[in-house]
Amino acid sequence: MWQRFFGGVAAALAVGGLQIAGFIEPLENRANTLLFRLRGSRSWDDRIVIVGIDEKAIEELETLSWSRSPYTKLLAILKRSQPQAIVFDVLMPEDTQEDDLLAQGMKQGIPVILPVAWNRNGRLLHSPPSLQQAAIAEGYIALTQNLSGTTQAIEPKVQGFLSLGLAVTSIKSLELSLPQLNRPLWIDWPGKAREATQYSLADTIRGKVPESAFTDKIVLVGATAMGFDPLKTPYDVDPPTNGVYLHAATIDNLLGRGFFHSLYPTNAIAAWLIYGAIGTLLSFNLTPKRMRTQIALSLGAIVGWLLLCGLGFYGKYLLPVVAPIAVLSVTVFVTLLQRLVQMRAIAVRAIFYDSLTGLPKHSYFLQQLKRVGVKKEEKYAFLVLNLDRFGDLNADRGQGSSDRLLLAVSDRLREILKGSLFGECLLGRWGADEFLIFYPYPASSATVIFLARTIDECLQTTFQLEEQQAFSRISIGIALSWESTHCPEELLNHARIAMYQAKLQGKQRHAIFNPQLHQAAISLWQLESDFRQALGGIETRLEQEFRLHYQPIIKLETGRIIGFEALVRWQHPQRGLVSPIEFIPLAEETGLIDLLGQWVLYKACYQLQTWQTQLKHCSGLIVAVNLSPSQLLQPELVTQVRSVLEATGLDSHCLKLEITESSLTANEEDAIAILNQLRALGVNLSLDDFGIGYSSLRRLHRFPLNLLKIDKSFVKGLTYESESLNIIKTILELARSLEITVVAEGIETQEQFLQLRQLQCDYGQGYLFSKPLDAIAAETLLIQNPLFQ
Repeated sequence: MWQRFFGGVAAALAVGGLQIAGFIEPLENRANTLLFRLRGSRSWDDRIVIVGIDEKAIEELETLSWSRSPYTKLLAILKRSQPQAIVFDVLMPEDTQEDDLLAQGMKQGIPVILPVAWNRNGRLLHSPPSLQQAAIAEGYIALTQNLSGTTQAIEPKVQGFLSLGLAVTSIKSLELSLPQLNRPLWIDWPGKAREATQYSLADTIRGKVPESAFTDKIVLVGATAMGFDPLKTPYDVDPPTNGVYLHAATIDNLLGRGFFHSLYPTNAIAAWLIYGAIGTLLSFNLTPKRMRTQIALSLGAIVGWLLLCGLGFYGKYLLPVVAPIAVLSVTVFVTLLQRLVQMRAIAVRAIFYDSLTGLPKHSYFLQQLKRVGVKKEEKYAFLVLNLDRFGDLNADRGQGSSDRLLLAVSDRLREILKGSLFGECLLGRWGADEFLIFYPYPASSATVIFLARTIDECLQTTFQLEEQQAFSRISIGIALSWESTHCPEELLNHARIAMYQAKLQGKQRHAIFNPQLHQAAISLWQLESDFRQALGGIETRLEQEFRLHYQPIIKLETGRIIGFEALVRWQHPQRGLVSPIEFIPLAEETGLIDLLGQWVLYKACYQLQTWQTQLKHCSGLIVAVNLSPSQLLQPELVTQVRSVLEATGLDSHCLKLEITESSLTANEEDAIAILNQLRALGVNLSLDDFGIGYSSLRRLHRFPLNLLKIDKSFVKGLTYESESLNIIKTILELARSLEITVVAEGIETQEQFLQLRQLQCDYGQGYLFSKPLDAIAAETLLIQNPLFQ
């Protein structure tokens, strides 16, 4: 559980440390500067006028000397204009002979505010007493700049002095209210400095500026020449502007624009708590998600926060941008790193451990033995366990039941081996239905056999798989190092060969490796191995080694070919043509029958569509394909059939799927549901080998079938057994009552053919008409279009 919080805690510590070290503040400032620029400039309040001491004034009036004359003249001019206030951003700390004259000018009824400041030693610098007495108020002019150099906030009050811009609130006629003084004031900068209303001091004194320009205005006097009293703002960074514009912006905000409301954490502890809460909440919710979901949610959170910051900015709320984004990013990075590490661990585990049972696989099993270091003089044994007829369970009850059985078996094996009775045995999984056991230091072969018998007895007990019961029977192969070989790899192979020896002896037993039975077991093992490899590549070995043969289906009334049954054949590279009697049980045992069945379905439909296109008289031809019991119970079967029909372009009515009675009785309700869906596609359904089961006649009406296939055993006895004749008559009468077509298979004699036609059996197939043919021979037969009489 703690891993779900790790990303958030790591993010909070990292970002909190960066903030204390001073790395976050400059980035936050840059983010706010970007927000100002994205918003764009706005008009300065037109009640503010700046009289600037620019380069022209410095050159013509020497206003940066200690002379008070230019300011006395300015006051005389402004007296006639009647501004609301005059604010000097010009520090005059030294006494001069002109102070009294300037003081008299300041007493002419216009409120004047003078600046104060502090030198490097902290000594207060302010105007001479005569000027202080003439001024209505004083305000400090020291700038509050953050680490990036741009000024976005001011301290409203320092050592008892208001900021110079805030000092105008002392003029009662302006009716301005002081903001809260217990926290910094964040300036809402109107725009670039040059966009404010301003005039040169030199032009003003020489009368070049109309006196009405200052009427009812708040006049600020300060340096505007480049390089004097430099100030960086969001709109003026390079080159910077001058300090007088900060006081102008402060007054602009007081006059109605308003200051920003800052939502920045005020101390490091609060920041850590907030960032920690954000990070842990995010990491707690992200950690269980998939990587793609993690990235999507993270990007969504970052974009959402940026939008919130933007909306807050337009609403005059300053939200921290960089710190939360950093917390989100670090949290996401750590969480993704955790996921990558976890995925790597899962991938490594998937390579070396079985995902279902958690047992080591064959390759890792051998690595563990090498790590243990088995010595030649030491005794040890291998046992290989194979679940008999595991493929039948998979076919009858589905993948879920077979997986639950494997889990139950592995749990019982662990219980058997965890005691001290059998020493430090290692348990692993080898293949779909096989387990292996390494037994170190057994006292004798009798001890190993006792372990095999114990396992056999324990696994014979019924397994409860949810609402179903299952039985497990096993074949166990044993190889002893002191009777065979000390090489672990070879001994393990001997144990597996011994397992096949047990199968050859009738299954559900154990066998110790016997060199005399070696070759027979090797043949069975090799056949299964080759079969697995042949089905391992759909596009390569499967196409090369497997092929379809086609046996004609004849309409008995006319004697014409109406279709074919597709039958799979295996052309082994070394053994030649392998009988279906050998490899079909292997396919069912290993669970590979489904893959083989999908391939057969596609190839048969493709071939029939080719014949229908190339041969005009074959447009109504049909093809019959056998479905295995496990295929019938696959939920995706209907989708697979639909996809094959769409891919090949074959009409669904030209496909006939043949199923066995055992397929229907294993899971009747599920089978009926799937059959109904297939019928809805237009596919024909046939019940194969009909008549050899006892439940078919009673429940036949429940299944949505089109055809019945009379088993060849009844056809074979047709000529000399009256019982077979009666059974066939009964089947035909039943089929007619249910409006189901009948196919008789295994017709080998002319007499059988004529009898079935006389009984009005619909269709037939067998060696009398043709053996199964490859595609080329079947096409030749179609071209000949023979008539069977």
